Amino acid sequence: MWNFSGGAAVVVLAGCVASCERVPALDPIPTTGTHFLVGRYGAAGAPDTTFGHDGFVAIDFGGTSRANAIAVDAQRRYFVAGEAESGGYRQFAVASLHEHGNRNARVDGDGRLIVGFSGPQGWARDLAMDRHGGALLTWPYVVGRTEGADGIRVAIARIGEFGPEADFGIGGLVEGTFPGLTNPQAYAVAVDAESRVVVVCDSDGDRGFFLVRYLADGRLDGTFASRGVGRVPWPGITQAAGLNLTIDARGRHLVSGWASPTGSFAHATVARYDASGALDRTFGTAGVAMVVPEGFLDESLVAIMESEVAGLTLLDDGRIRMIVAVAFRDDRGLLVSRSFLAGLNADGRPDPSFDASGFIPLTVPGVPSPHLTAITTSGERVVIVGSGETEVPPPAARRTQGILLGFRPDGRRDLAFGSSGVARRDLPFGRSEELLDVIVDTVGRLVVAGLVQFD
Repeated sequence: MWNFSGGAAVVVLAGCVASCERVPALDPIPTTGTHFLVGRYGAAGAPDTTFGHDGFVAIDFGGTSRANAIAVDAQRRYFVAGEAESGGYRQFAVASLHEHGNRNARVDGDGRLIVGFSGPQGWARDLAMDRHGGALLTWPYVVGRTEGADGIRVAIARIGEFGPEADFGIGGLVEGTFPGLTNPQAYAVAVDAESRVVVVCDSDGDRGFFLVRYLADGRLDGTFASRGVGRVPWPGITQAAGLNLTIDARGRHLVSGWASPTGSFAHATVARYDASGALDRTFGTAGVAMVVPEGFLDESLVAIMESEVAGLTLLDDGRIRMIVAVAFRDDRGLLVSRSFLAGLNADGRPDPSFDASGFIPLTVPGVPSPHLTAITTSGERVVIVGSGETEVPPPAARRTQGILLGFRPDGRRDLAFGSSGVARRDLPFGRSEELLDVIVDTVGRLVVAGLVQFD
């Protein structure tokens, strides 16, 4: 591409971003161990056999590993973050793949990176791309925790071509400790329209959701909340934890997780904050919406013990769809877990276009108790992923299988997705997988991350 400016001709080799680098061969399929899993599906739920080995890639870090989150950049490179065992400790691990599943050698030479924080142990929970800086190449911010003899700290890294980028924090890393907080750790991250990094944290004894905002150089943003830290207790709440973060089209921060009112169990909770870090009191009830599927108790389920928002996504018009995970106590005193799809309007109030009850039980044929972990929006379709134990013929009586579910925005099962609304990959004998995150890439394909185990 030619750009004429001031009489000089400048040649920009845009195609060189993807092609002028060493691309490793596709990794072979391991035969043992537990590894990062990345899989790709078409928009309608069919495995994309042009990716990796018939639709999936296992990334081997040399020990037990799992991917907790995935993101994609404008060049269709996938970045995956999680944890990998190294030297007897769990470590903060990042990997990157090209569009067809080959490891991206621009990341630390071979597409795999163990990030070294001050503590000997740590792991990554989430990652996000900065899509607003205008750069041809973008790199992810990865968040989680680091743990050492002096306790747990928030851990943030900005990953570049040769590892953590030196112009962020100290050597590309930020470790967060905050006065009066015990054992803070990061659960979710997003980058706003001004390239500021918003992190949802959790610490012992929080009585409201806990947000921190950093500038692009890793310094706390003093214009956000109180000197960069938003941690205001909510009236009547004894404990709360934010687990997920979404920034809407107007720059407002939706944080979801759980909160426990005084004398009650943990409730699935969503709160909305404005761009300054103040609670948006036009949302829900004074800024907070609690959602509890109490109408779904049957004769064997005598009490709800706790519930939380496991994942949240926004429709194009700002309406909210989320996974609510609930733990019940049955009549024998045993805990039973169930998941629901719930819908709210953009203002945090019940959505009349959603199912009349506001909740839809999430069931999967042949899977008694699916564990559903992440949700995204793909056009007019809501996609949920997770895993569950399925019965298979001997000699393997049970194995864990990844699951994708498709729904319409009104909560009806999308029968055009997969097989009657359910997509899953046929696994060979001796293999199990768990799906922990899902995104839609730049051309509309569903990309999942989690773990794959080879027996």
